[in-house]
Amino acid sequence: MIIKQVIKIRILADCWKRHPKFGTIPIEIYVMSSISATSYTLPSRRPWDPARLLEPGTNNPHDYWVEGSQVKGHPNVCPLLDFFEDVNYYYLVMPCITPIDMEPAPPSDLFELVEGYPDGLPPHMIRSYIGQIADALYFLHSQGIGGSSFAHHPISRTDERSRFQSIETSRTRT
Repeated sequence: MIIKQVIKIRILADCWKRHPKFGTIPIEIYVMSSISATSYTLPSRRPWDPARLLEPGTNNPHDYWVEGSQVKGHPNVCPLLDFFEDVNYYYLVMPCITPIDMEPAPPSDLFELVEGYPDGLPPHMIRSYIGQIADALYFLHSQGIGGSSFAHHPISRTDERSRFQSIETSRTRT
């Protein structure tokens, strides 16, 4: 589990939204809870999907991609499992998406990964990452969610096959 702490007094006045169940909450929580509950039909495996490099029939417990299956949320957008608050903070509970049992530890985000390639990422990796990010953004936009900015730091690595998820929605607008 990852618990993200959000300082209440730093949430701007226009970054709150009325939720039918939870009352007035930060728009980041509103968007993440809505997206996490949205049904998504998996399309055919994309040409940039990192799993395309696996041998057919490879038994991988992390590979749930079955064309036509219904999933909640999007594979490249980190789900919100829960949230809670105290007087000063909101706490967002999200799954731990970075592998923790690998030695040495792999890069945890896109920025860290890029720094590890001083001569630049190989073209197949660039294609894979841009495709995954574009899929996530397309999904968010199809749900009426647009971001005011997008940077490398909210992109987290989820497994050794270089699947990434967007984990930051604090600058979103609905």
